[in-house]
Amino acid sequence: MSAVWNPPARTSKDEGWHPLDRDHVLTSPDAFGVCEIANSKGERILLVHGVIREELVRVLEDPRAPAHDARTFRAHVVLTDRQARDLAGDILRAYDELGWPLPAVGAFGKPASRPPVRPRGTPGPDGAD
Repeated sequence: MSAVWNPPARTSKDEGWHPLDRDHVLTSPDAFGVCEIANSKGERILLVHGVIREELVRVLEDPRAPAHDARTFRAHVVLTDRQARDLAGDILRAYDELGWPLPAVGAFGKPASRPPVRPRGTPGPDGAD
């Protein structure tokens, strides 16, 4: 399974997106991954990584979520926490390359900075790839 995320050239606006509500969150994967959170306009407003269900519960219970109009989510499953962190970086780089606004990362109110460039196949800071 590749942890590299390539944005599809054409996708349906609703493809892979689920309502950010208790029923969908509690049935989301209990696995490592990345979640994109979008508002009612479909704009990506938050990117979280870790255990998908735990991260989505945290977002759902965040009192700032309604103020940010958090409405839907899309999850990307990977095998390890390291892959989830790397995939989050890949997604941010893809957003940046597409000229999309960078979402907050980890929690509302934490704006993303430009993601560092890490050539494919090079190990991360802890030596793992």
